[in-house]
Amino acid sequence: MQKITEELKRIKDLQSQIGYDFFIYESKYKEEMEMLIVCYHSNLLKLSGLPYPIYAEKRNNQNLPDFNTYDIEGKLLNLIEVTECLKPNRKRHQEYMNNESRGEFEYNHDNLESLLDRLNKKFLSQYLNTDLVIYININIHDISSLGFWHRIILNIVQTWISEEKLDLNKCSFDNVFVIDSNGKRLLKIFPEFDLIYTPKSIEWSF
Repeated sequence: MQKITEELKRIKDLQSQIGYDFFIYESKYKEEMEMLIVCYHSNLLKLSGLPYPIYAEKRNNQNLPDFNTYDIEGKLLNLIEVTECLKPNRKRHQEYMNNESRGEFEYNHDNLESLLDRLNKKFLSQYLNTDLVIYININIHDISSLGFWHRIILNIVQTWISEEKLDLNKCSFDNVFVIDSNGKRLLKIFPEFDLIYTPKSIEWSF
């Protein structure tokens, strides 16, 4: 069981030592990336004034959710399944080796198709007492040139629902959260749409 604030510092120090791009796109740091997502999620809950976990523990059984989370007394809070979305057809190791991450931005809503695919696949799982936390590792400028991040995500998800590409009724998770690529914004898309946190300099409302 690790203290989340200490893990966040450890991972940020690691990023500084090896370089951000190498950390983000090198597959051997997958477990650190997953822990970083948990750290972002906890920190954003804290900033929003909502209850947040103090400790996290990676689960050993690969068939179960990724993490247990605990309160300040070490009591189990809930389970967390984490996942990451990259632009379609981009892979961690290949992207770093090919240096594709430094290309020009392309405004295209289709770059979020990986989010749709990930949601539909995760909704096939039957996890109880579990939150799904999705880290959208796609720069906002690769999605749209207009609008706030949370509004863009909201509109795209609502479009998928209206087009019957996504059925939230199939979701067995308690909550589904998405985090932006900078780890600074937290949006809930299930069981209701709710902007949990965004920096004060950015508009809050939908």
